[in-house]
Amino acid sequence: MGLFSGSKRSSTTNTTTAQEAGFSEVSGNAIALQGSGNTVSLTDYGALAAASEIASESLRQVELAGSNARSTVGDAVRAVSESARSETENIVIQGARWAAIVGIAVAAAWGLRAFK
Repeated sequence: MGLFSGSKRSSTTNTTTAQEAGFSEVSGNAIALQGSGNTVSLTDYGALAAASEIASESLRQVELAGSNARSTVGDAVRAVSESARSETENIVIQGARWAAIVGIAVAAAWGLRAFK
């Protein structure tokens, strides 16, 4: 069904009775008809129902976008955290290697002094 389908339109029908009034006496939001037994039908042709559908779908899309953004940010934070953890572990390992090398060099230097 299209946006303006007949099943969703709302309408109002009023039947008028004869009242004598000149056109100069009608003011504001009024409709003037001459004669008696006239039928006036007003309809929105489904515009209000369609507007409600559009608003609901828009809100659903905003909610979906927020959910996707939250998921993406969570993934990014996890990736950065993992990268930082790996880099920290790498720095610790490199530091331990250098400490071992310096320790061996110092021990060798002390050992050589002992043989003099």
